[in-house]
Amino acid sequence: MENLESIYCNVIEKMQNAFAYHKLIVDENNEPVDYIFLAVNKAFEELTGLKRDKIIGKRVTEVIRGIDQAKFNWIKFYGKVALNGGEEQFEQYFEIWDRWYSVDVYSPEKGYFVTIFTDITNIKERESILKQTTENLEEIVILKDLKTKKAVYVNSAFERIYGITVDELIKNPNRWYEIVYPEDLAKVKKYVTAENALKKIEKYGVFTANFRIIDKKGKVRWIFTKYLPIRNDEGEIYRLVGIEQDVTRLKLFEEKLKREKKKAERLAKYDFLTGIYNRRSFFERVKIEMARSKRYQEKVAIIITDIDNFKKINDTYGHKAGDEVLKDFAKILRRMCREYDFVARFGGEEFVLFLNNVEEENAVKIAERIRNKIEKHSFYLSEKNIEIKLTASFGVAYLKSEDEYNVDEVLQRADKALYLAKKSGKNKVECL
Repeated sequence: MENLESIYCNVIEKMQNAFAYHKLIVDENNEPVDYIFLAVNKAFEELTGLKRDKIIGKRVTEVIRGIDQAKFNWIKFYGKVALNGGEEQFEQYFEIWDRWYSVDVYSPEKGYFVTIFTDITNIKERESILKQTTENLEEIVILKDLKTKKAVYVNSAFERIYGITVDELIKNPNRWYEIVYPEDLAKVKKYVTAENALKKIEKYGVFTANFRIIDKKGKVRWIFTKYLPIRNDEGEIYRLVGIEQDVTRLKLFEEKLKREKKKAERLAKYDFLTGIYNRRSFFERVKIEMARSKRYQEKVAIIITDIDNFKKINDTYGHKAGDEVLKDFAKILRRMCREYDFVARFGGEEFVLFLNNVEEENAVKIAERIRNKIEKHSFYLSEKNIEIKLTASFGVAYLKSEDEYNVDEVLQRADKALYLAKKSGKNKVECL
């Protein structure tokens, strides 16, 4: 046991932090009035300038004159711990020595207490400069202590952005969760924490996150948060500085860009008037389908169709009426296609259908059904408030073995077949 106690004493003596062991003195009402130094370590002597042979067995009011008159009641605070037990961690300015200290105090037994502390004056001076430079920033600046896991400083932007006062936050740290957007709350509670931020900082040097809040007006706001480490003189991370920005405008702009990008991609892929594939997208899709057909040895066919006498429609009723006809025509083609076929507008009044896994005679039947549907359909012209009739011609070609899966060969035959249908009287289906 003696050897163990010797080890403990040796460890305490070599501690980097100042250590002091005290006995509390109370009055007849059991109120703390003083305390006695029982033991200190070498770091205590170096930090305070008080030598152990001069203070052991003496009262603190004898050793540090005026401590009982200090703004912060050290004796009362320590006495509460010594009498009630437990542990406290705090930072406090000691005006007698004009120094700031970070203090851990706990009671090993009733009436006695231990203090372990370090001088943080230099740190506080740096933080003071930080506060002065950040108080009027638009961004929120938060200092979090890793030991206590509490915010030791929050600038005025916090109240402006979150609508919560600093006093409210100190009294109830969970008050902040009440304004987090419901769908983001679980993520925030799990990831936007000092513990997780520290892990990310140790791995990547920085921690960042995005989440939403609901402001005082009930509007959804986007917040970007970034945490960086603050190190003490020994290079250890002891605090985190968080910078939080309202990036709602940026997010809305990004979302607008995404929408515009999707719109541009759609315009590049689909015909702007009819909403079906354009010529470029047709060939991109055909490349995929031809490779699949080759792999599974499936037959494919292509139908090219052209509205008969379309120029007459434009000349008679106007280009707006012509556009309505093209859109309605494309809808019929889409509806008449099987779910695994697709249709594209090649330009003007010419459309192309690609049929997957189809026999030659069936491709002709599909073209004939479409031709019949077009012939019987009434095309409504809204500007003229009339319905007109029209017809279309069709050229069909199927993939042959000699084509070697070259779609251009099939397209050329389908185009020739369309020419034959037009030449022989229109409103017909021809196959080559």
